[in-house]
Amino acid sequence: MAKGKKSTASANIVKKRGQGRTVTSELYTPKSDGVKPAHQSKPAKEVGTGSSVKESANVVATSTSSSKPPQPTSPSTAEAMFLFLVQFVVYVATLYPSIPGGDSGELVAVSCQLGVAHPPGYPLYTMVTHAFMQAIPFGTPAWRANLLSAIFASGCGTLLFFCTYKLSTSSTGANKPFLSVPFGAGVTTTTLFCFSRLTWMYSVTAEVFALNNFLCALLLGALVMFIEHPTLTYASLGAFLSGLAVTNQHTTVLFLVVMVPWVLYHRASLLITPVGVAALTAAVLIGLLPYAYMPISATANIANLTWGDQSTFYGFYKHFVREEYGTFDLGSRSTTDTTFFFRLWLQLSNFSQETFHIVLPSAALGILGLITSKSQLARTAAFPILGMLGFYMWFFTWRANLDINNTLLAGVHERFWMQPNAIIAICSGVGFAWVFNFQPIRKALGRQRNVTASALALLLLSAQLGANYQSRDESDNVAVMEFGYDIVNGLPPDAILLTLGDLPGNSARYLHHCEGVRSDLRIIDLEMMTFDWYVPMLKDKFPGVKFPGDRYSLEQGGFAMKQFFDENYDNFPIFVFQHVNPQDTTWQADYDVWHYGLTHKVVRKDYVLNVQEWFNNATAALPYHEQLPDPIKYDERTWEWVVREGYESSAIFLAIFFDRSVDRVQSTDDKILTLESALKIYNTLLERQPEIVPTYVHKNIGVTASNLLRYKQQEEVKDVVVKHWSIYLEKEPNDAQAQAMRQFIDAYSS
Repeated sequence: MAKGKKSTASANIVKKRGQGRTVTSELYTPKSDGVKPAHQSKPAKEVGTGSSVKESANVVATSTSSSKPPQPTSPSTAEAMFLFLVQFVVYVATLYPSIPGGDSGELVAVSCQLGVAHPPGYPLYTMVTHAFMQAIPFGTPAWRANLLSAIFASGCGTLLFFCTYKLSTSSTGANKPFLSVPFGAGVTTTTLFCFSRLTWMYSVTAEVFALNNFLCALLLGALVMFIEHPTLTYASLGAFLSGLAVTNQHTTVLFLVVMVPWVLYHRASLLITPVGVAALTAAVLIGLLPYAYMPISATANIANLTWGDQSTFYGFYKHFVREEYGTFDLGSRSTTDTTFFFRLWLQLSNFSQETFHIVLPSAALGILGLITSKSQLARTAAFPILGMLGFYMWFFTWRANLDINNTLLAGVHERFWMQPNAIIAICSGVGFAWVFNFQPIRKALGRQRNVTASALALLLLSAQLGANYQSRDESDNVAVMEFGYDIVNGLPPDAILLTLGDLPGNSARYLHHCEGVRSDLRIIDLEMMTFDWYVPMLKDKFPGVKFPGDRYSLEQGGFAMKQFFDENYDNFPIFVFQHVNPQDTTWQADYDVWHYGLTHKVVRKDYVLNVQEWFNNATAALPYHEQLPDPIKYDERTWEWVVREGYESSAIFLAIFFDRSVDRVQSTDDKILTLESALKIYNTLLERQPEIVPTYVHKNIGVTASNLLRYKQQEEVKDVVVKHWSIYLEKEPNDAQAQAMRQFIDAYSS
């Protein structure tokens, strides 16, 4: 008994060279790597005069095998490559062929132009994407950027596999490749995280989140390696990655505020020294170097698309802290009435639903497994890893202010769940291993335990792929690209296009700046024109366009939209996508906006409507697509849903425009032509795409036809009224005007 105690005590005693005394190590210290342990507050008993780390390791070796703690092992290169290739092949097979929705159009266009993206700038993503697009000689710029995301996502999954494998070791022997509990645990982590609906969505699209996931996985890997090998080299690597990660996505700070203090506290004697501080500071600064790109880009001002003026210190600071959005908020003008606990439940329940409800119970077992593990590496890593998870989920859930009752904003909100989901997935993998290491199961499975664990993990991988492949296959999804094409190709030469919102502006700008589509257009962002940097920096990029001031604003010193229209109306046809700022009514006394395809054309009040000419041009600018995005696959959280609604509403609004233009023309023939034009548009919509037509269209058709009866008393027109009002009343019997419609139907029928 005494001998056993001596061996156990000796296992925790190492000699610190150069200081003539020994200290205990709080972190995991490998048996014989020759690494200097950190200084600890409580000295241990001397092993013997002149004893060394090697001698101490020999003492450890004399202990019985039953008292020897599990030593963490790493996966084989073949195992890691297998996981990487599985992910990469699947992601490439389901990759977007062109530009998707959201910020992707802006991010890729900025990368093409070497400009600066929206706050906080994403300089690392911009430079890496630009270099990758230049290096790949095939595919569109958007496809190349999508491919880069697939590479980052595959690297992320492989690193998470590595971390889980290290934390799941339960024996002292080497693991057989592809046939071990740690391998099964790592595959489980990769499967649950990388092939969930949410992560998969951002692994096949040009966005900053795949790179963020990769960098966070690198940080977790560096943390695990530092705990196992607490050297200044690994600490410096972690410091470099910390700085680098911040240059892509600021949410990594929510991991760093836990990880960095923990590392510094537990290895103070190694890191809080002149050499240590200098090395770590240099590593962080080198990691932050991509931010130097922003003032360089702003000063050069050669990009036709950029955001913000970082050529001054204040401009750089404002962009870096996201002042225009709200430094600690997702949106500058957003509010939510949902509770903290509802938002937290929404995240957890969403991840659970996407993983057969496996991830949460297995993660709970994994947390237990980390805390109680026989592996000192796992026990030591438990606090920082769980601390990072807890702090992120608390802080983000507290500060997330988007109105998630708006389904599109809910889709924006949920993409920030991926970072903590990665740790939950690691815990799930460790929980998987814990189950197979549970003594009754271990005993029951015997020699088949490793084979069973690997087989079950691969079965889970197959099931997750089968469940989500079809819904995440974007290989034929060109909806956003086509929408952008249809917007710009529907405009006359040399037009000004004023955009508002991510979908029209980003898709059109990508096509304009990266693929050279409609280079004759001047595409101006109405929201960015309200910032004080936009006009001074970019006015020279829009040849011939006159800006009446340096900022579009109703406040003193700004210019109103009427002034902009006055300056440019006679020189360019002006079009607006969606609408002008509703608070700016200065232009409404002198101008109208008439529906024109997917956009609106600005016309003066005295503009004379040529009905046939407008019908020909406006309908030509309203394209027809045999297939629109599937509303089941693409729900309200997606940009594809917005595209679908955009095509549908544009046709309806164009028909309504003609219906309401009766008073804009004088002759009876023109009035008839105007109303018949509206009916033609409605009928075309019903013939081509009846599945997207809302019920109220039938009411509108009846109203337009009843208006036509004032000028054209024909039986077929009355038949149209009766037919469509009857269809409408079957579905909406309680409409406020139902009685009047029924009276018309009854009178005509009698």
